Formats: sequence, structure tokens, C-alpha cells
Amino acid sequence: MNVDVLVIGCGPAGASAAIAAHDAGASVLVVEKRRHGGGNARYAGDFLWDIDGAEAVRHVQTLFFGKTGRAVAEAYVRGLNVLPSWITKLGGEVVGVDPPPGSFPAVLPSWPHVPGADGVRYWVVGGQPSLRRGEALWQLLASNLAARGIAVRHEHAATALTVAGDGRVAGAMVGREPVTAARGVILACGGFEADEYFKDAFLPVPRLHRVGHDGNTGDAIRMTIQVGGALWHMPEFFGWFAFQAPEYAAAFAIDFHGPGFVLVNAAGQRFCDETGYEVHERLRALVNVKPALDYYPALPAYGICDGRTLRAGALNGVVGTPNDYRWSADNGGAGTVWGPFTHSGGGLTDALVFGRLAGQHAAVRRD
Repeated sequence: MNVDVLVIGCGPAGASAAIAAHDAGASVLVVEKRRHGGGNARYAGDFLWDIDGAEAVRHVQTLFFGKTGRAVAEAYVRGLNVLPSWITKLGGEVVGVDPPPGSFPAVLPSWPHVPGADGVRYWVVGGQPSLRRGEALWQLLASNLAARGIAVRHEHAATALTVAGDGRVAGAMVGREPVTAARGVILACGGFEADEYFKDAFLPVPRLHRVGHDGNTGDAIRMTIQVGGALWHMPEFFGWFAFQAPEYAAAFAIDFHGPGFVLVNAAGQRFCDETGYEVHERLRALVNVKPALDYYPALPAYGICDGRTLRAGALNGVVGTPNDYRWSADNGGAGTVWGPFTHSGGGLTDALVFGRLAGQHAAVRRD
């Protein structure tokens, strides 16, 4: 099969790339190894943002930690700022959002103390109140793929990139079928949170569980390595403290919606200022070694909260889950997952050890 552009992966990134390539006049094929598209948009917070002001580029450069040049920061800011109009052109509704209340540390605003933060605006794709934010974004993109007649092959996995004699990537093997892409291949097939080897090889924290879907197994990384591509920024990652219940495939990302909680290691020692980390960087607490402590490492960790915090909001909710389970709003409904057993509801206790966050399962209630 011959196309101008081959897109591997059909989440929001792949769909957006396919739509843009099609609208620029290219013939496009999208391949997706799973039965449906959407990627982790179905479970992520899915806040979109743009930024204005004199320090917009400096804001982004600061978040690059000096490892990426100004030209990239400038291009990134330009892209952020045309995104609302592009979403509107696709038929979507741009709805501004305020920070969601009560998560500790707060999900938004992100990086409030970085120069230029006062120019950041958060928004979501609206118009479909029955859907989660990520589902609304995905449905908009999926409808635009269909309206343009862009070919999307589900349950078709790309297994290798093909290289022309001059070293240029010329296409990919999709299953056993070669696909030639005259104008480029776009790798949009996710990260590696579902691949145990890559997590162990590249990330600085052990016992990491996925909170997204099971298809992100580092396919793009493997294909890139096979044709001589170099790797960059491999230890960079972000995630939530999470609870892995043994009867569920993915972990439940945990948020406390009140300040009445502490995080402790297996020896019962606090290892961080629980609200002192920006939400996207909270896992740095796990690698911030304090030699003066008598006990190391932080994992397994336990979250201990009082009854008021427990009732303030669903412990799993800001970030969704691919698990077929709906967490009750006050964590007290029948069937709420506590650990290796099921809580049947009624009579929430004043203290709960909800563990092992980011580790193996265990839970203790104190009446």
C-alpha cells in the first residue's frame, strides 16, 4: 500500500496529525493496534491550555529545565495558541475552566510560580456534558477523521520501520504488509507504561504500575532503535501515587481532596511534604533520598487520611481509569475498593491506611 503519510497510533496525537496532513493535501493511513482509538485521552485529565504575555516563551523554556532550545519553545507556544481556533474549526466548543477544587497538591494551576504563569489559560472541549473531558476531545477528533474519509485500520500493529537506500524512513511493516509513506511516518503510539522491561531499564523508581491502557508498550521506541534512532529524555516521566488492587489490571490513581492526610513509608516515617510538590512532579518525592532518615526507600508507601478527607471526594476521580469500576463520590458506597477485600459501605472510620500506594496491595482499617 502506498500513501503520502502513515500515522502509527490513533489517539489524540495521531488523529490530530492525520487531520492536519489530510487538510494539507496528503493521502493518509492511520493504523492502530487496539480495537478502538482514543489512547489515554479516555482516562487522563485532558485539560488543554494556551499562554500569552511577554514571558510565555520563558515559561515554557523554564519547564524544559534548560535541555531544549528557545526555537522549540517558540514553536511550542505558537502551536498552543492556535489550538483553540483549530478545535473550533473542527466543530468543537472551547470552554474555559477554573482549577478543580480540593485536590492536594492542586492539579491546576500547574507551575504557578514559574515566570509567565499568569498568562496561562486552561480549557477543555465542551458541548457534550454526558462525556468525560477526554471522551469529548476524542469524539470530536474521531468524527473529523470519519468526515474526511481518512482510512483508520484498527487491530493493525506496526512492527518495524522500513528504510530506503539513502537511510530515509520510507514506511513501515503493518503486520506482514509493507506500507510505503512517500512523505513521512508519524509515530504517535504512546509511551511504555505497560512494558515492564522499559520501566525497569529507564525509570528511577521501582514498582511502577500503569494507570492508562495496556497498549502503551514502547512500540515506537523499539522500531526507532531498530533503524538506528537515538533515544533522549528516557528517565523523564510523570504519574500519580496509585493503588494496585489485585483483581484489576490497571492501578487506581489516588487523590486526596482534603489536607488531612500524610504519606509514610513501610516503617511509618513521613518522607515528603505531601502538598509541597507540583502535581506533575509529585513522584520526585520518591527519589529525593534523605540519608539522615533511618529507613530507605520510600516504597512501598501508605496514605493515611482522616474521615473528613475521605468523604471530601472520590479517591480516584481526577484521573480516570481503564478499569471497569466506578468509584463512589464519598468513598463509602457499596463495592468501594479498599484493598484485597471489598468495603460494603456504611460507617466510614476516622482513619484509614490506604496502601500500598504505588506498591503491592494491603489495607488496614482502624475502627
